[in-house]
Amino acid sequence: MTPSHSHTLVIANNHASKLKNISREGFNRAVISPLKDYGINKYDVLTRPTISELDSSIQEDSLLVVCGGDGTVNRIVNYVLGRILPNTILPLPFGGANDIATGLYDNMQLCDILASYSPDKAHTIEARLQKDNDEPKIIRALGYIGIGTSGYSAEAINRYQGKYTTESGSIIRAIKTASICKPFTYLDSENNTKKAIELLAINNRMARYIKSRHDTTFKPELTFIEARDKLQILSRLCLGMLGFADGEIIEDSQSNSIRVLSQTILQSDGEPIDIEPDTEVTFRIGPPVNIARVM
Repeated sequence: MTPSHSHTLVIANNHASKLKNISREGFNRAVISPLKDYGINKYDVLTRPTISELDSSIQEDSLLVVCGGDGTVNRIVNYVLGRILPNTILPLPFGGANDIATGLYDNMQLCDILASYSPDKAHTIEARLQKDNDEPKIIRALGYIGIGTSGYSAEAINRYQGKYTTESGSIIRAIKTASICKPFTYLDSENNTKKAIELLAINNRMARYIKSRHDTTFKPELTFIEARDKLQILSRLCLGMLGFADGEIIEDSQSNSIRVLSQTILQSDGEPIDIEPDTEVTFRIGPPVNIARVM
C-alpha cells in the first residue's frame, strides 16, 4: 500500500538529458499516470524551480518525485536538509548520470516503486572544506563525493551538458576526460605527503560501473576508496563492475581528513567544485534524509 502523504510535488529538470527529449505525452505516461493510478490526484509539477518556488510549494509531508539526474537529486536533498523538512524524496532517472535512482530502484517503473516503497532514512556523505581562516563550506551528497578524476569528469560533463542527449554520451565524455587526468598531491591524516588520481567517498555506485562492495545508503557508514594512479582506477573500475570495489569503511563517529596541496576539482553527486591548494577536506557521515525505499 502506498504510504500516505499530504501532498505530492513532481520536480522536473527539463535540461536533463533524457527529460529534454521526452514529449509531454511520454512524461505523462512515465510519471503522471502512475501517480493517478495509485490514487495520488493531489499533486503539483514544478520545472527547474527556484528556491522561492520550492518554499511556496513544498508542504511538511510532501512526496518529492524528482525527475532528473544525480545533480538534480543532490540539489533537492540539500534543500530539504537545509530546512529540516520530513519530506520523502523519490528520484527518477532522467539525467545524464542516474546512479542514485538506479542504485535505489534498478530499472523499476514508477508504478512498481509506488506499490512497494516505504520512507526510510538514507545517510548522506559530508565533506567539510576549510581553507585558512575562511568560513568552512559544507558539501553533502546522497550518492558520492570524489576528488580528482571524477571531479574533472563532472566538470567536463557539465560544461558540455547541452550537447548530450543520452546517458552514454555523458559517460564517453567522462572517460575521455579521465584518461588525461594527472594525480594531485595531498597530506593524509598522518601528515604524509601522497599523490592520488582519485579519492572517493561512496554509498553505492558512481558512473554506472563503479559499485561499492557495501551499499551503505541506509547505514551510518560510507566507503572511502583511494586510487593512486590510472592502473588503480582501471582496477577499481573492473572490481566495481562486479560490485567488489572495496575501501576503508568510515562509520558514524569517524572521519577522514586530508589537506589538498595542488589545484583539483571535487564533485558532489556530479556537481563540480574547484578546490584550491592548502584546503583541508574532512569526510564524514552527513545528516539523514527520507528516501522512498523499496524493500
